[in-house]
Amino acid sequence: MATVAARSSSSFGLYSFETVQITPTFNQPCRWVFEPNRSENASQKVLSRSYGPESGNYVVGAFGIPGTMTIFNDSDSGLFFQTLQPTMTLGAVTFFGNTSATSATTHTFSPTGAGTVTINPATAGSIDNMSIGATTRRAGYFTAFAVSANDQSGTPGNVTSNNFHGRCAIAAGASSVTVTNTFATTSVTVFAIINQATADATLTQIVRMAPTAGSFTIYGNAAATGNVVVDWMLISF
Repeated sequence: MATVAARSSSSFGLYSFETVQITPTFNQPCRWVFEPNRSENASQKVLSRSYGPESGNYVVGAFGIPGTMTIFNDSDSGLFFQTLQPTMTLGAVTFFGNTSATSATTHTFSPTGAGTVTINPATAGSIDNMSIGATTRRAGYFTAFAVSANDQSGTPGNVTSNNFHGRCAIAAGASSVTVTNTFATTSVTVFAIINQATADATLTQIVRMAPTAGSFTIYGNAAATGNVVVDWMLISF
């Protein structure tokens, strides 16, 4: 625990989800002020005074926004305090406001039992470089869903694409095209359609998919007269 010296104060930064545990001694007077970091949140400035119980401690926060906490010790003896982060053993842990984790440290949030973790930004945000549902998969609900694609139809024939959606072309004289893809397994599902304004004279439809470990092959109904553009999508189970 940190100590606020007698008749002194101590200031420190506080994340939006952190709380402060203050441990007074018998009838020890103290007060604290929380100042939000952002000027537009000035109305959330908080001032409080407490004389403390005869023994034990009390916890203040979380404030939902980051800021600076200052504890004033109005007594003649030292006052103890410490900042606390959620232990993730609570029924629900909610994060609000602006938080930042820029180090290479791994941050794991694992509430037990019926606990939940809620991320609730004030405005729309984004999550990048994440694998969601890689171990335990659940239902997903979206208002908009975009899958990155790769148009490789300018080079007809076999291609490599490590996306879940792409565009390729069956070369003239061929009836199939193979896409090398690290997400492909023998159990994936591949959807493919011909996507061009003018139908080919002979290859007029996609008739079969053949997924394997590391690639999948798209088959047409005949050898193509000209290059045939094909859009594909891979679904991994």
